[in-house]
Formats: sequence, structure tokens, C-alpha cells
Amino acid sequence: NNNKPKKEKEFRFLSTFKWERRKGWDILLDAYWSTFTKSDDVILVLRTYVPSFSYEHTNITAHIEKYALDKFNKSPSELARVVWEKGEDQSLLSDSLTRADMRDLLASVDCFVLPTRGEGWGLPIAEAMSMQLPVIVTNATGPQAFANNENAYLLPVLEQLDDMSFVQPDVTALKSILREVIKDAGPDGAGKAQRKALKAREKMKEISPEYVSGLMAERLRIESSRRGFNL
Repeated sequence: NNNKPKKEKEFRFLSTFKWERRKGWDILLDAYWSTFTKSDDVILVLRTYVPSFSYEHTNITAHIEKYALDKFNKSPSELARVVWEKGEDQSLLSDSLTRADMRDLLASVDCFVLPTRGEGWGLPIAEAMSMQLPVIVTNATGPQAFANNENAYLLPVLEQLDDMSFVQPDVTALKSILREVIKDAGPDGAGKAQRKALKAREKMKEISPEYVSGLMAERLRIESSRRGFNL
């Protein structure tokens, strides 16, 4: 379990997601390992699992080791530190954490990051913002309903969609943003990261069931209108 006190200088990034291409785990590892080295006081904590509908094997360790070898020709132990959070029941595919476990995990890190290629809403992002964390998130799809430049670090996307019609988060931009957040959260950042995090929590307080259902109703009206129906 990685819910341990942070080293004084260690900066902890967290990402939670299903292990699938849409979530951008490859973009995250590429940017993180390209930006930091083993000697940097950073750590990337992953809370992830291979979903039951996937044809991929469920060994996260093997997936990460393969990507490190294929992309960087190194083992993970030679690169900036990455760990993956595990729950108590290792026999479960999703190995779920309790709500209290998830709260404690979010409280143990300095920044949440998810370079997703597409979200319907983005619950892990909203949870991190509710916990007053600085958040790095793709500036596209679902999270645009609540993430903006005042309350989040928005990751730009390339102009074209990929061959599966997903957005393409800008890896080069993510490298810069990872360093930017560390600077903003530090003594020379003049409290910029903390102000964004406070704005994030304030935004989450505004989001009630009525607010979300209103967004859904408006989207349905727009889509219906496109098809010639009036609601």
C-alpha cells in the first residue's frame, strides 16, 4: 500500500483509470518518463486494472515493463519511479478500494493527471477536484463541463482525431505541464497550483444532481434538434 507519508521533497502524481487505450496510459508514461529521471524526487502512482471486457492479460506489471522496454529500451527500475496502488483483495480483477481508501489515496498525493483520449464525464477527475487537488486533464469531451483554466491544468489536443475518432492529447505539452505543476506548487509558484485546486473544489460544490441532469437535458435537446425533433 502506498498511502504513506510523503518524503519532504517528493512530488507525487496520481492517475486512476481502467487499463485501456482510451485512458491515455501510454501518453502518461511517455510524458512522465521523458520528463523525469530516476534521480528526480517524483513518483507516479497508478490506480488501474484491466477491465473484464478486455482481451489483454491482467498483469499490470508486465504491461508497464513491456512499454518501458519498447519505448525507452529500459526497465521501469531504470526510469522515474512508477508504482501501482493495490487493494486488499488481490483475487479480484478490479481489486476495488473502499471509498475511504480512495479518499486517503487522493489525500496522499500532490497532483492528479489523466491525459484521456475521451470521457463521458470523468468521475476520477471530479473526485480529485473535490479533494482540492491540482488536476491535469485533457481539454476535450466530458471534463470540459467542469474543468477550465481557472480550476485545472488543461492539456491541449492535436487538431486531428486519431484513427478511432478519439482526440489526441499533446504529449509535448504534457511534459511541460508536469514540470509547471511542480513549480506552481512549490515556494516559487506564488500559490498558483493551490489557487487552482481551491477553485476546483469550489466548482465541485456547485455540481448537484440537478446541475448534472440539466446538462444532460440540454445535450439531449441539442442532439434531438440535429435530428429534426423538438423537445
